[in-house]
Amino acid sequence: MISKQTIYNHKIEQILYGILLSATLLFSQDLEYYINGQFTGWLTVNPEIATQIGGRYIPAFNSRLMLSDETMADLEASVNLYGFSSFKTLDKQYGEGDLRPYRVWGRVSGTAWEARLGLQKINFGTALILRPLMWFDSIDPRDPIQLTEGVYALLGKYYFPNNANAWLWILYGNEDPRGFDPFHSAPDEPEVGGRLQFPFLTGEIAFSTHYRTIDLQNNVLLNLMAGGNRVDEIRYGLDGKWDVEVGLWLEAAVIDRDFNFSAFRYQKLVTIGVDYTFALGNGLHVSAEHLITETSGEIFTWGEAITLPIPIQSSDVTEQQSLSAISVNYPFGLIDNLMIMLYSDWQGDQLYSFINWERKFDSWSIYFMGFWNPDEQGLYQGISEINLFAGKGIQIMFVYNH
Repeated sequence: MISKQTIYNHKIEQILYGILLSATLLFSQDLEYYINGQFTGWLTVNPEIATQIGGRYIPAFNSRLMLSDETMADLEASVNLYGFSSFKTLDKQYGEGDLRPYRVWGRVSGTAWEARLGLQKINFGTALILRPLMWFDSIDPRDPIQLTEGVYALLGKYYFPNNANAWLWILYGNEDPRGFDPFHSAPDEPEVGGRLQFPFLTGEIAFSTHYRTIDLQNNVLLNLMAGGNRVDEIRYGLDGKWDVEVGLWLEAAVIDRDFNFSAFRYQKLVTIGVDYTFALGNGLHVSAEHLITETSGEIFTWGEAITLPIPIQSSDVTEQQSLSAISVNYPFGLIDNLMIMLYSDWQGDQLYSFINWERKFDSWSIYFMGFWNPDEQGLYQGISEINLFAGKGIQIMFVYNH
C-alpha cells in the first residue's frame, strides 16, 4: 500500500517540475519577474503546554508576461520551509520540520476578468474576527503574518462596470478541515461553488454557495447518523457591509448536511460587526463582532431542543454557541502599534485575551505578544498546527521581508 507521505512527496515533485517547466517557457519570452521572501522566527513560552523555538522561511518566485495590450499572464510559486522544537522539560522534547508547497498558481487576466489555477488562497466576506465564511482558509486574526494553507482550485472572476463581480470555482484534492469546519472533505471528489457581489445602499452585499462531499469514515457516531461514510453538503452564504456613521457588517452561513438524523442537518452561523475610529491621540480604532452558531433540524428555527440518538446522552440539548470579540488598535507614532483582542465564549463562560505590541520598520518587524486563555480552546477548528495560544504565555516573533 502506498503511504500518504509517498503520495504527498510525489505531489510536491510534480508541482516543482511544473514550476521549472513554466519558468523555462516564460524565460524565453519578454518576461518581468522578481524573487522575494519572508523569514519568521519565534519564541513562545507557555508553562502549561510547552516552550517552543521555531523558524519559517517562505521564498516566492513571481513573474508577469503581457500577452497583448489587454491580456496578462502571471505566475506565483512559493514554498513553506519551517522547523520548530517544543519542550516542557528537557526529557520531554518534540521537534518537527517540513518543506511543503505554499502557493503555486498561474493566472491569465484581462481588463474585466481573470482565471487562476493551482494552489492558492481563496477568502472573502466582511467579518474580521469571527468569520462564518471562512470556507477555504484558516487565518487566525491574532497571527501577525496571517499564515494559512492554500487550496487546489480553479478560480474565475468577472468584474462588471457597476463594481459588481462574480466568482466561480472548482476545488479538488483538499482533504483537511478549514476554519470552523469540523469535517474532512472527500479527497477524490470535486467541490464547486460561486459568489455574486454587487453594490447595495451605501455599501455592498454578496451571496455565496458551495457544494462538496464530506468524509466521515473515521467517526463511528457520525457514520450512524449519516447512514454511510460520505455525505453531501451544500453551503449558502450572505455578507454585506455599509457605512452609516460607523462601519456596519453582516456575515452569515447556512450549511446543509444530508444526515439521516435530521436534527443535526443544518448548521447556522451569523456574525454582526461594527467598527469606529475615535478621535483620541493618533486615532483609536475599535472593532466588535458577535457570532451565534447553532445546529438544528430547521433552517429558520433557533434554540431548538435536540434529542441525541445514543444511550450515553438521552436528555434534550441545544447545540448553540455565542461568541463575542473586540479588537482595539492604537498607533504610537509611525513604527509602533498596540493591539488588544478579547473573546468571550458565553456558553462555556470563558474569556480569551491577547495583546500584541508591534514595532515595524522598512523590511522587518518585531512583535511582543501575551495571551491568557483557557487551557483547551477551540476557536478555529481547522488550524492544524500546534496552537500555543491555549493557556497562558508570551511570544516574541521576528519577521524579515526581502
